[in-house]
Amino acid sequence: MILTDDSGSSDTVVPPQFCSWSSIFHTDKVGTEYEVANGQVVHNLGERRCTIKTGGIGELNIAFQVVDVHKPLLAVSSLTAHGHQVVFAKDDDHILLSSGAKMPLRNCNGVYELDVWVKRDPNEAGFVRQGPQR
Repeated sequence: MILTDDSGSSDTVVPPQFCSWSSIFHTDKVGTEYEVANGQVVHNLGERRCTIKTGGIGELNIAFQVVDVHKPLLAVSSLTAHGHQVVFAKDDDHILLSSGAKMPLRNCNGVYELDVWVKRDPNEAGFVRQGPQR
């Protein structure tokens, strides 16, 4: 899965079809309205909880808000609220996990992306790719 690192996003969100093996949990955010870039308003449908990793470096538990968006967005505010840092630096863009592990970000024409694998079942070993890839 490719997550777009978004400094303007208020929540980490994923389209309903992503990580479909994971149950959608009802939280107090259900029904919350989000205004997307084109001005349209979408509603929170619930939360999916997944573990992700990138390139064998560190694992990160993520609570994705399920929203009718086109692609997954990783909110910088959510990362920093959990003690992680997001570093935008020439030739060294990355997420510095609170554990000290670095998850490299890819700068694609000014859009920062994180290429990740998602754990399909918390009780099993191994991660899978999810969704469309380039």
